[in-house]
Amino acid sequence: MAKISSYTKYLPSILWSSESDPSQFLGRMLCIFEQLLTGITIKAPLVTAAQDRIRLKSAADASNFSPGDLITISAIKNIEAEGKTERVPVIEQVEVKSVREAEIFLAANLRDTYSEGIISITDTTSLEKTIDHLPEVFNPWRTPTKFLPWLASWLALSLQDDWTEYQRRKIISQIISIYQQRGLKQGLLTYLDIYVANKANPRIAIDDGEAVFRAQLTSDRMTELHAIAYSHAVGDRGVLLHPTAIAVDRENNYIVADAGGQEQGKTWLPALWKLSSTGEIQYTGGLPQHIYSDNKLRNPIAVVIDNQNQYYVLVQGDSTKGDKPTIYRFTSGSTEPTRLIEDLKVFDSVDMVLDTSANQKRLIILDRGNPSDTNKIPKLVFFNEGSPPKREEQVLKLKNSVELTEVTALVIDSSGDLIVANARDPNSQEPADIIRLNHQDWSPIYLTQEVKKENNPLIYPTSLVFENSQSLLVCDTGVRGSSGSERTMAEPADIYRIDLSHSPPSITKITNNKKLVNPTKMAIDQKGELVIADQGEANKNRDWRARSNEFGVVVLFSAQRSTNENERNKIRFEIEKVINDQKPAQTFWSMKSVVD
Repeated sequence: MAKISSYTKYLPSILWSSESDPSQFLGRMLCIFEQLLTGITIKAPLVTAAQDRIRLKSAADASNFSPGDLITISAIKNIEAEGKTERVPVIEQVEVKSVREAEIFLAANLRDTYSEGIISITDTTSLEKTIDHLPEVFNPWRTPTKFLPWLASWLALSLQDDWTEYQRRKIISQIISIYQQRGLKQGLLTYLDIYVANKANPRIAIDDGEAVFRAQLTSDRMTELHAIAYSHAVGDRGVLLHPTAIAVDRENNYIVADAGGQEQGKTWLPALWKLSSTGEIQYTGGLPQHIYSDNKLRNPIAVVIDNQNQYYVLVQGDSTKGDKPTIYRFTSGSTEPTRLIEDLKVFDSVDMVLDTSANQKRLIILDRGNPSDTNKIPKLVFFNEGSPPKREEQVLKLKNSVELTEVTALVIDSSGDLIVANARDPNSQEPADIIRLNHQDWSPIYLTQEVKKENNPLIYPTSLVFENSQSLLVCDTGVRGSSGSERTMAEPADIYRIDLSHSPPSITKITNNKKLVNPTKMAIDQKGELVIADQGEANKNRDWRARSNEFGVVVLFSAQRSTNENERNKIRFEIEKVINDQKPAQTFWSMKSVVD
């Protein structure tokens, strides 16, 4: 328990007693004023003092003194007397003229020279000066270090011994706003950001089932994300459990492909859903109504919509179950989708766009190539509906050293050129590439190759959309590398704007709240607003998105900030303590990758 002020003895027991104030809040508060009114002692060891200047060890020590301060030098001087040397204490007072870096300049010369000793402020009897500085004492960014525990104690906050001074000041300054958000996702994230602000700086994502977001543009061209649809399960129907693709129809409805889920023998089939622009799903007989649900849609990759409001869904399938990647077409009024081609001849499809340039309508699929081939080469597959349907393909060839090792997203511009995102090798720490493919010969133009590494934050882009002809939006998961808690790179998922109006282009993060967990695809709706599908995470054998009153916490560490197993487990333990204390009442949670 902190020291209790002696001033409490002057208070009537009706105002204060240890019984009426078990937390001893008033006693601790009075202790602050007791110390203020009796003088704040500021001391510093001197290095040398001679003539009109005093040199201290550091500029930080000198910054505690100001022009006009009356300071006392307390030193030890060797005195020769009667053939003996005596160490005699010496005290000298002098006024401060100015302070520069680690040196204090004096208004008058010193009587002697000193090489060891202590200097301290002696004019603390000035009550007016003390009162003038009171606001600084109660400002967590300006108060003397020794007052930080007192300020924290007033706010029911315990400071950890291993926190830096910056962490202490920051959490004291923000704890009230965090308390106001107690039980909310953003409050948890704010608290954890401060709590684990260390050299490991792990990526922490809280998955509370926010499945579809709308991004609203603010005055500074940033975006605020607002969830408009959440994942849940109703009986045998998993609603938006793990959405992997999104598109917008002519009536501004959002068409979302959902991968479904499985847990402890319970299976929720993949489905195609229609949401209103406010996130509303139609219910009939107490059950949410989907457009279609069946294992035919296993592992949906992308959704596109033509101008007749027909939906085209690219499905990767599951090769272990004999599935082949294919495209299904959904037509209004039809209860079953049409399979457009028997064998699409792709191996690892990642995205699909609809090309309507030059008065044509064809689907373009981006394929990584055969994963079993060590020299797999990505390709474009072109599919035209017709009788019979026509399929063509184009292997992507490069002109320089940049390799398309991990293509992840595709978008088409008004001229028919394609933009491809390339996340590079999973073990690489180089930024991701954005590449334009000329529609005439598919030759590459490397848009971001000349962007300096420190100015390119892209890691693993999963979706590209044009905001306008000169502005490309990129959704990036921030994670690269194999499974496990330590990845090659692990940063928060964000949305970025690439300004193509100049060369090299600039890349700017436009999200400022860490709501995204594992975003998949984006689309621009009929009102020009950005919508994002987020498939979230699922722990092994536990799909918290399908459970009531449950959320998940995903903690990933980056190899760029290397940590050992003990350090990672310590951070996880600290995270667990914070969440148990700050989580909403009557909720359950679990952490992914609790141990390595």
